[in-house]
Amino acid sequence: MKLQLNIHALYRGEPFYVHECGYRKKGEEIGVELTDILLGIVRTILENPDCESRKKREQVKLIVELLRTEKLQPFLNRLRLFELMSSSDLREIDIKASVKMFIVKNYEIYFD
Repeated sequence: MKLQLNIHALYRGEPFYVHECGYRKKGEEIGVELTDILLGIVRTILENPDCESRKKREQVKLIVELLRTEKLQPFLNRLRLFELMSSSDLREIDIKASVKMFIVKNYEIYFD
């Protein structure tokens, strides 16, 4: 994890170095939990999964509702995502295209 964070810092030209990092339990820090929720939403949009399980179907329905009511749009519009490639290169991901693909795949829920 430290290596990944330091690669990101170096790529972005940020003047910091991570010396140590650790994990936090659920309920310990609200900022960590909020970040986890937002990352889960973004991951679901990027993966654009089939809704085979009830849990996944409910996750998709929640995200679709947030997209439909435009509660999530301001966050997503300012978001810049980078994928770390196997060669330690970062490649920017177009989240707007992923959102459009997510809506198209879940068209019936979006316009229900």
